[in-house]
Amino acid sequence: MKTLSVLAAVAAMLSAASAHAYAPGQTTPVPRNCPLVIAFGSHGAGIDRPTFDRVEAYLAHERTVTGVSRYPWGREGEVSLCVRARGDADLVRIANRVRASIPARPRGPVTVESRARRW
Repeated sequence: MKTLSVLAAVAAMLSAASAHAYAPGQTTPVPRNCPLVIAFGSHGAGIDRPTFDRVEAYLAHERTVTGVSRYPWGREGEVSLCVRARGDADLVRIANRVRASIPARPRGPVTVESRARRW
């Protein structure tokens, strides 16, 4: 009987955690209304730091970017960037430029997603 109640408690905790859309170690989820999300993941050896640094520098100097928020979510430097720009055409151009800067074999997974599509 104790085993069933422990299992029920664990199941309740897991379902409650997944309802918030948090990633492991993340304190604040990426907002659902984020127009462009660039996520840097890891396969156990950290993120592709040179690519991350290049993307972050590009976003800092891009005139049409109106804001970039960081959302760390892992123990090895995993992070998602929420990018906001002046308009949708600017977001498409930024996403395409970021996508082109990702090496063919990055150190970890790098995804570029928008509300409308995934690159």
